[in-house]
Amino acid sequence: MRIRIAAILITLAATLLWAGGASAGGPLILEARTTSSLTVSWNWNGQTTSAWDLAWRAQNDDDDAAWSSVRKRAVQRRHTISGLNAGAYYTIRVRALDADGRPFASLQGAFATHSVATISLPLDLRLLRGLAERLTLDLTSSRELCTAGTLTEISWQIAGGKPPYTLQVEGSPINADADNIHINCGALTEAEAADEDATLAAKWISAVVIDSRGVRREAALEVARARALPAPTRLHAPAAVGLVLPYWRDVTRAGSQFPPEERNSDGYPLGAYLVRYRAVGETAWRYDRYGTLNDDWQRPGRAIFEMQVAALLHPLELTTPAALNWSETLRYAEHRAPENVTATATHDTVTVSWDRQPYGGQGFVTVSQGDGASVSRLFQETEDSGRWEMQFSHLPADTAYEVNVRMDADRSNPSTTVSVRTQPAPPSVKPLPRGPKNLTATASHNQITVSWDAPFEGAEPRYLVQIFEADTNRNVDWTWPYQAPFEYTARGRIGRLQPGTTYRIDVTHLAIPEVKESIEITTQPAPE
Repeated sequence: MRIRIAAILITLAATLLWAGGASAGGPLILEARTTSSLTVSWNWNGQTTSAWDLAWRAQNDDDDAAWSSVRKRAVQRRHTISGLNAGAYYTIRVRALDADGRPFASLQGAFATHSVATISLPLDLRLLRGLAERLTLDLTSSRELCTAGTLTEISWQIAGGKPPYTLQVEGSPINADADNIHINCGALTEAEAADEDATLAAKWISAVVIDSRGVRREAALEVARARALPAPTRLHAPAAVGLVLPYWRDVTRAGSQFPPEERNSDGYPLGAYLVRYRAVGETAWRYDRYGTLNDDWQRPGRAIFEMQVAALLHPLELTTPAALNWSETLRYAEHRAPENVTATATHDTVTVSWDRQPYGGQGFVTVSQGDGASVSRLFQETEDSGRWEMQFSHLPADTAYEVNVRMDADRSNPSTTVSVRTQPAPPSVKPLPRGPKNLTATASHNQITVSWDAPFEGAEPRYLVQIFEADTNRNVDWTWPYQAPFEYTARGRIGRLQPGTTYRIDVTHLAIPEVKESIEITTQPAPE
């Protein structure tokens, strides 16, 4: 009797371990099988995928409608197909999907389930334990390079053994049926923080699974660690009414670990920076991923606020702001219309002064004449308290002006306007020359160079240059030079300058008053 049982066990073992053939050398790997299931895995070193489409059907069934399928996440490269027939061959196909869910590569193999074994004698199931499907545990990290102090997503695949399973990750009990958990990659040690050039030790993540029979398997995963990205620089935030738009210099590699679903159509990462802000004196930060702050809530009391910005390597870093490198603090406040604006004048100057914004600010002062001529200048207030002042010189005497002080360039932002009139000129003062002086032009067959002098030393350096076809008056080029030497070479913005063609050049001094000078020139014949 013992001999017969042993013979049956040996026959059963051969059937369980070898029946149905092995992988045909394809990219799919058969890891385990039973009479009703196949467990396959695959490796992938190609283009980044957003998901996998795993499908299967009986090997001799060529009907496309016979495929059964399941969607797997990009980090999952193992699956157990259940509910199969015993002793049957199946074709299994795994397709890599892009961000739009379209397949761009396919892996395929054919495998068979175990045959049904007929045992005529009762057996001690403990004798068959060594013949049962092997229990396995695999771990996968969503980040190959994890920023110190931030999170990575850990997924697992459990196969074989006998469910239900008991799972522990990093010593903590975990629901084995869950998809994943987040694990901190570990803050910088004192030694790592003290030496910025030191290589960071890898993070080892361990897990243990035990099936219902007490079979135990362990797995470990090594995740490389890196320092947080450098803090953004040149942070500034022109404040408007109810809105603050922060700007800064981009950080290399910001958003480089963002998945396809968090990128735009050009592949650029969306929201790769985190902004935090609070009222001065508060301890809690408010956070904004994209850097556009709605300030409606901060209007009561017109408090002063402060902000900082940090670069993100991966979206999971949003949950661990303390591990990021933050920029220097920028203080700002909601802008209001400039208050206590005054304007005084001599015979050729207008001096404007006003109360500073609560924490400084940027804007424009515009002095305009009744005929529309105007001069505008940018100002940048400092944080000092008190008043701010700006002077406009070389203005015509005995003339009425309007002075407008506006915060920022947007015309919808608050502003204040006052009127002033320059005094009559003393008898000894001679009127200043106006408009461009010594206007000259030279030409080749396809370009024109025009130059001129300022009307007087210290004149407002703002000009408009326009070039027209003399016969048709069609404008072919324009520019606004603001700095000496006053010279501009034109090749035509709307169309190329033509050889043997006469052009009119208008140069307008954008001051008060605006004065235009013109000159004509003919381009040379085309070279032979």
